[in-house]
Amino acid sequence: MDTVGVETTIVFTGATLGNPNDPQAYQGQSVTVPKGMNHVLSATVQTSTSGNMAWVLDLDSKRPYAVSSSSDPAYFVISIG
Repeated sequence: MDTVGVETTIVFTGATLGNPNDPQAYQGQSVTVPKGMNHVLSATVQTSTSGNMAWVLDLDSKRPYAVSSSSDPAYFVISIG
């Protein structure tokens, strides 16, 4: 299992937050403070016009992680512990 540092950036190439008029597009805040998570202090989403999207995670300390994903339906899960 790999580890992530205190500030970790996850970049998705060829991804955007979607059309803001689409009810399935991300409609949340650019910075969130998750409740009920043991190690994530905050998460910031960043997007660019070049088709990249990044989530910057602020963690309480360096932590191990695991990643899983699916293409149908599309989702991405990072487990930090």
